[in-house]
Amino acid sequence: MAWILALPAAIASWLFFRLMKFIIGNLYTLFLLINRQKSRQWRVLSAEVINATLTLPVLMTKGPRWNTHAIIGTAGPFKVESKLALDLKAIQSSAQSWTAAIYSYPGYRTVGNLGSLQVTDATAAWEAIALKPGYYTIGLRYYDRTDTLTMPTVQVDGVETIPAQAVDPDVNQIYTTLKARDSWFYRALHYYVYPLLQLRQRLPQGWIRSEFLPVGAPETQFEYGAIAHAHRLDLTLASPLVQHYNIYLTRYNRASFPLDWIEIHTEQYKSSPMPTDGFYLLRIRPKNMAAPTFEPNWLGVNVIES
Repeated sequence: MAWILALPAAIASWLFFRLMKFIIGNLYTLFLLINRQKSRQWRVLSAEVINATLTLPVLMTKGPRWNTHAIIGTAGPFKVESKLALDLKAIQSSAQSWTAAIYSYPGYRTVGNLGSLQVTDATAAWEAIALKPGYYTIGLRYYDRTDTLTMPTVQVDGVETIPAQAVDPDVNQIYTTLKARDSWFYRALHYYVYPLLQLRQRLPQGWIRSEFLPVGAPETQFEYGAIAHAHRLDLTLASPLVQHYNIYLTRYNRASFPLDWIEIHTEQYKSSPMPTDGFYLLRIRPKNMAAPTFEPNWLGVNVIES
């Protein structure tokens, strides 16, 4: 019954989110056009980047389900005639697992993916993807990082366009500070998400996924849902899942800021009680190309009251 009372505010929140996404997205497009030098360098998600003009509002409207388990860099937009390539050696020396999504610009539609699970020749100097003529951006995620991190050189049509960039291995400490940025603005943006997930069984699943889930790599599986204050997650994981997949859990507050996160390595897992109403997201990634195909019955999820 409570969800019925929350429905008008949830609809208003969803409309507000759509409006802000349109306005902020266009402002950011204009910002990149004015500051063209920004498109020719890596922008690694860090305290410096988040404190820059428009960055946090952009992230909270374009990718608000923070990936607290990956080191993330973006680059572009840049014009491509036929081919884009990344320095594979720099990537392999930085992370055991990685994925690079290629987005059209300014539409930000995923048009291709590169990643550790798609590499056909691990000894090659470059990992390339053929593209149609147009403008593109890159979103690169490093998992299981090493102690020496470098965002790779990017070649566009055979020309080195974006230089390599060293990354502080502790850059993800920024996630520990994000919940302090909670405000009425971000709560209004994402107020609708909690009741949306509560109504998950009553609404079209495709629409819910498009509203809640990030644009992930094709090999990544997701499990998600609402979790009320003082409730906890009780997970049961089959042996093949634990053996062959990395399982990453992040819990978020109503403003979609991360509260806590963990990589799960055991067949049974119980979270601590949720300190507030919010939601959770499990990212499940194969450890290597030999991993068996994911089976939904490998994962059991229960939300229980403490």
